[in-house]
Amino acid sequence: METLRLPRWDTAADLAAWLDVPLDRLQWWTSPAQDFRAMQADRPTSAHYHPLLKAKRSGGLRLIEVPKPALKRAQQKLLSGLLEAVPVHEHAHGFVRGRSAISHARGHAGHAVVLAFDLRDFFHSIGVARIRALWRTLGYAEGVADALARLTTTRTPLAVRERLVDDGGIDWKGARRLASRHLPQGAPTSPALANLCAFGLDLRLEGLAWRFGAHYSRYADDIVFSGPRELRSRGRALQSWVEAIVQAEGFRLHPGKTRRMPAHHGSR
Repeated sequence: METLRLPRWDTAADLAAWLDVPLDRLQWWTSPAQDFRAMQADRPTSAHYHPLLKAKRSGGLRLIEVPKPALKRAQQKLLSGLLEAVPVHEHAHGFVRGRSAISHARGHAGHAVVLAFDLRDFFHSIGVARIRALWRTLGYAEGVADALARLTTTRTPLAVRERLVDDGGIDWKGARRLASRHLPQGAPTSPALANLCAFGLDLRLEGLAWRFGAHYSRYADDIVFSGPRELRSRGRALQSWVEAIVQAEGFRLHPGKTRRMPAHHGSR
């Protein structure tokens, strides 16, 4: 923490003061009692988020959970005043200042073979325990880390989960993840937190790429490897290793979305 010059909070009251919100407002945002609202069938929205269901181009619905204005302002302050100061893996290109989809693709340009994989439910796969552990790793005491974890995660209301299951957008495993506290796709803090939680994944996949003589990068849920022509014959072995590492790191690959592309299509 000292090296990164992160804000120091010893208590939830310190955090509330830094966020410039009353302590009782912070306690309302982070109260475990709020979780019970998400379990009730007659509540299509939560106390702190607006769930939006948007049609995917490939069919089905995508869940976007948008924090209400006051909570969103607090999360934006966390992002600009803390999270943006914490470095992510050098091969993570999504939602990182100075990097982009272009820099993600540039590293694969000119390579004979490009293999791409999709992480399934990237944000929703990251639960509150992992977020709490991240805040603890950044040096915050247990009570503050718990408040920060609850401030940046949510549970999806039962009515929304049922709609997604009926539509075929998620299976029962996906519904169970949404019923637990997870990173909401739509919160300003979620991309930065997801990148930090995926640091171990990036580290291991970079090492895998080195063993295969390949280059690796990730843009949010889009994982790409590229290399010489010899990589094509080793693609199945590479995929098996990727699947094993992804699962060991608490994520899942999207079935049927492994792609082999010409070199100039380094990312989708």
